[in-house]
Order: sequence, then structure tokens, then C-alpha cells
Amino acid sequence: MQLFDTVLLTGCSENISQGLCRILRMTGAARHVIGCDTHDHHPGPLLFDACGVIAPADDPAFLDSIADLALRHRVDLVVPVFEAEIGRLVRDAVTEVPGGGPFLLPSAKAVSIGLDKLATARFLQDQGLAHPWTDLVGETDPRQLPCILKPRFGNGGRGMLRISDPDLARSYRRTRPEDLWQELLLPDDQEYTCGVYRSRRGEVRVMASRRVWWSGKTYAGTVVRDPLIENYLTAIAEGLELVGSINVQLRLTPGGPVAFEINPRFSGTVVFRHRLGFEDFHWSLQEARGLSPAPFRGVATGTRFFLGAEEYLIPAPGPTALIP
Repeated sequence: MQLFDTVLLTGCSENISQGLCRILRMTGAARHVIGCDTHDHHPGPLLFDACGVIAPADDPAFLDSIADLALRHRVDLVVPVFEAEIGRLVRDAVTEVPGGGPFLLPSAKAVSIGLDKLATARFLQDQGLAHPWTDLVGETDPRQLPCILKPRFGNGGRGMLRISDPDLARSYRRTRPEDLWQELLLPDDQEYTCGVYRSRRGEVRVMASRRVWWSGKTYAGTVVRDPLIENYLTAIAEGLELVGSINVQLRLTPGGPVAFEINPRFSGTVVFRHRLGFEDFHWSLQEARGLSPAPFRGVATGTRFFLGAEEYLIPAPGPTALIP
């Protein structure tokens, strides 16, 4: 069912944006799909109907560059993919493209808390939910070793280290004072990536997958149904007053589920989830059109998924010599 004529996706060089494009194609929710990024070194022209270049989120020209592209292609919905873009829009209280259609964003409270890992831990504590101890590196030594050293802002595991050496910890107090010490949650093989969707009427839908990860990204997963995890995720969604979709990373410890990150954006597993029936992107599109989200019937426990790869070739313009 077509919901929009033209949708603009940012971050078109990345797997999340390309996955959202695939969902729009699969569902027929948009007649045209436009991509954009801060550069043109990507296979976007093979995947999108058109691609453009926009300014980075921290550039004063960011909004104007999106507006120019949106007006040129008569876009009626813009989906920001990068957390920096989402954070900029929420901080500036921008909900619509200047002179154009709306941005598809999670609710502001979920964004402001989720983008700040210290605020995330404190939110969980304030809600009476299990949480990892989390402190600023520049203010204190780790409460316990080994622990995790991680950036306060950002995602994907970049800059995250497991620290066991007290001397090394002391050196990081000087070199990374704005980062965080965080409790090492165990066991290592009990990490879960969880889709959480809360509708405008307050209905919470969740899907949890025990994940296998590599370089900070999910490589494979197995769907689980665990009442402890589902109740924990529901409490997070309600505490955040969430409207829209987020992704929660947690570990199932001997004391129960403990979240260590809340990512206020669509997940890299969004296509897997959609194909399994957890259609959070499509539900978001439906609600953006003023419709009720289609029913969620759950996903079978034990369903497994794997991340694959594709190759894209863009022919050189004009005559070319063959490589011998």
C-alpha cells in the first residue's frame, strides 16, 4: 500500500539506509525513494531513484541542504538515519523540512537520553530498572576491574575497550576524561539486540534476538521470547514516553536483563526484523500517515538470521581499456 509519493533517506552509503530503501520497495509504501549522504562515494545510484549530497549534521548548512534536495524532488517525508542528524534535529526542535514534509523521528525524550550513555544509565536507575554502574573517566577511578571504557556519545562499539590494568586505567583518566567507565556485564555470550516500538496510543511491541557480533555490528542472531526481557523493554519504552522505534542493547546477567545502550534510531537489523514480522519502520510510516500500525503477531522463538553481503559495480563513463 502506497503511503507516500517520495521519501528521502539520509545516510544512503550505509546499510541501515539501504535496508530502509529495500523495505520501501518491498511494501510499496513509497513511489519514489531518494537517498542522500555527505559524500557520493557509494553505490546509492544503483539502489535509489536519485541521490544527492548534503552537509554534515554539525554544519550550519545542514538543514538548508536537506531542504534544497527535498524541494527539488518534492519529498513528502524525510527519514534521518545517522544519530548525529537525529540529535541535531531534536536539539533544534525541528520536526519538518523548511518548506517541505516532516522528519520521521523518535520522540524527543528517547533521543536526548539514548544519545548520551551516562544519561541512559541514570535514566535506568531513576526508573528503578537494572543498570550498569557508569561514571565519568575524568572524575573517578573505575569502581571495579575489569570494566568497560567507552565514549559517552556515539555508537557501533568505536573506542570501546575492556580495561583490566590499573595503571592503564589511570592513564586513560588523563587522555579520555570525557569518556565513561562502565560495569562489565557478564556473561559475554548473553548479549541481545532488541527492537522496541511504542505506538502513539501507547502499545509496546518488542523483539529480542541473542546476537553474534563482529566489530561492533550484529553478524547473526536468534530470536528469543523471554518474559523478563520483554517486561524490562516495555518498562524502558514507557519510562521514555517513547513514540516510534528504538534499539536496546542488553545482556542477560544472572540477575536478569541489563541494558547498556539505547539507540534512538532504526537498527542495522531492520530488514531482518521486517521480514520476520517486526515491521517497526513500516509501522512508523503508517502512523506518520495518521493510520493505525498493522497488527504484530509475534516472531517464532528460535528463528535464526545471518548478515550477508552484496557487490555493486558502477561502470566507468565512456570507453575504457580492459585490464590485462
